[in-house]
Amino acid sequence: MSNPSLPSPLIPRQPVPPLQVPTLGHGSFCLAEHDLSLAKAGEWGLFISTSRGTNSIGIEEPAHFSAPGVFIVRPDGTLYDDALQTMPFARPHVDGLLAALNLAREKNDPARGEYMGAV
Repeated sequence: MSNPSLPSPLIPRQPVPPLQVPTLGHGSFCLAEHDLSLAKAGEWGLFISTSRGTNSIGIEEPAHFSAPGVFIVRPDGTLYDDALQTMPFARPHVDGLLAALNLAREKNDPARGEYMGAV
C-alpha cells in the first residue's frame, strides 16, 4: 500500500524533475544550483528530516533539511541510477561510483528497476 505523503520514486529510463547542474563531459543539464528547496528535494525522492538541534559534530541543523542523494542522469534527461541516504554517512565513494559507471558503459549494462507492472 502506498503512502500519499511520500514522494513518488524516480524510475530508471524515465524523465527526472527539472533542475540545473553541470555534467561530466556534456556541458550543463537543466537542474538548479545549490539552493535545493524542500519541495524540489521531495520531487527527487530525497528524505526530509526534522532538526534535533546541534548535531554530533557541533553544527546547528536547520528546522527541516533533505538527506543526501546521488543521481546519475543521462544526457537525454532520464534517470540512469540513484543512491538515496537517510544518514550523513555511508555515502557512495566517487572513485568507486565512477569506476562502476565506466564498466556499465563499456558493457552496455542497462539500468534496472524500470518495470512498473503488476507482480
